[in-house]
Amino acid sequence: MNPDRADVIIPASEIYITVLENVGSDQIIVPKVGLKDGLIYDLYERTSGKKIEELAFL
Repeated sequence: MNPDRADVIIPASEIYITVLENVGSDQIIVPKVGLKDGLIYDLYERTSGKKIEELAFL
């Protein structure tokens, strides 16, 4: 974890707990990629017609 992000841990945790309570869940699914990477992957798949898993260099 980046030291410059330590100040957001408690507020972010409170938000996650509140959301989990409101939706009645006890788990969170964490993606393997960030939002930026996911958008690029999605754009690639839409424009090329190929799945990202087909790329040999990933």
